[in-house]
Amino acid sequence: MGENLPIPFGWGVDARQKLRDSFTNPLTLSTLVAGWLITALALSLGAPFWFDTLNKFMMVRASVKPKNSKTSA
Repeated sequence: MGENLPIPFGWGVDARQKLRDSFTNPLTLSTLVAGWLITALALSLGAPFWFDTLNKFMMVRASVKPKNSKTSA
């Protein structure tokens, strides 16, 4: 049944060739490395940091009152 599935699943020859070509382009390679470094930094900060940061943003959002579109008479 699974004999016709490409391995790794979902990666065709074209996708593998594009990935191989991306390692030869310095701009693409530097973007890839920068992305991995940013991801590693974000993960190293841990869940408590991100939970507290999200709570701070939600408190700011809750404290700001929206303007009324109605005019007072």
